[in-house]
Amino acid sequence: MQKGFTPILIVLILAALVGGYLIYQNQPKPIPSPSLITQPSPTPDKTANWKTYTSKRANFLFQYPSSWPIAAATDGQLKESNILQEKDYGDIESINFEKEWSRSAGGPSLGYIIVQKIKGMNTLDDYTETIDKETVLEGTAKGRVVIPAPEITNTSIGGEPAISINDKVKPQFSAHDYEYIVVKDGLVYKIALILNPAYIAEESRASYIEEFNKILSTFKFLP
Repeated sequence: MQKGFTPILIVLILAALVGGYLIYQNQPKPIPSPSLITQPSPTPDKTANWKTYTSKRANFLFQYPSSWPIAAATDGQLKESNILQEKDYGDIESINFEKEWSRSAGGPSLGYIIVQKIKGMNTLDDYTETIDKETVLEGTAKGRVVIPAPEITNTSIGGEPAISINDKVKPQFSAHDYEYIVVKDGLVYKIALILNPAYIAEESRASYIEEFNKILSTFKFLP
């Protein structure tokens, strides 16, 4: 009896295992809850509310914030025609930025954009050759004064080759802190930042430099 019972017991155990497995397989599986994907917050466009200045005479445009008001622009005022003529030389356009500018009182200058047409000035190398080297002044009130040559760095503005000029001399010898130069189609573009300590507090310099660089990033040349 025991010998006959053993195979039957094995068959029953196997049947129970197979049945349990089939029941488990047919049970509905829990659906995992979808995990939340955190989307990074979009970086706000700091130039979204900026104004756009377009020069049809010198073929460029840029954006600027309300904190950099344009005090004066001579587009079309220096010459009889707003269209650049072959005979035109000198200042083609002049734009001044002035802090808290008003038509009656003016204001301290933050920077400028000057476009010039200069005979013999056709490339960036031509302009670089005209930049002052180290200068020595003798017989001044402070005795012998050495004015170091400015630091020149190659860069680009509006997709065009440019140089930045970092003038490290004292304010009495320099009208600007940083100046960028582009020479394109026979025109010299001078873009400068002025941080006069009489008007710009030391703790505010970094924010003005950041805004100036942002203005530069919007600079485009028109075809």
